[in-house]
Amino acid sequence: MKMFRLLAWLLAWIVAILCSAWAFGAIYYDFPAVRQMAAGIFVLILLVAVIFVRGKLLKLAAVFAATGRPAARKIAGGVVLKSG
Repeated sequence: MKMFRLLAWLLAWIVAILCSAWAFGAIYYDFPAVRQMAAGIFVLILLVAVIFVRGKLLKLAAVFAATGRPAARKIAGGVVLKSG
């Protein structure tokens, strides 16, 4: 049971790191004028969350919360469209 729990945590952190890398790339791409500063602030926020948030589950949740979720809505020509 401990091995299963360890593998689950390892998989969860790998997914969190991949999501963070994806979000970093998206921020870097979406803000051409201030890309390095915006991406740096994002990394700083992630590091602060991992260092100062207490509890393993809360740290993981903070990393996932910082990466955000895919947009639930898209705006096209002033009209809000639901996606999915």
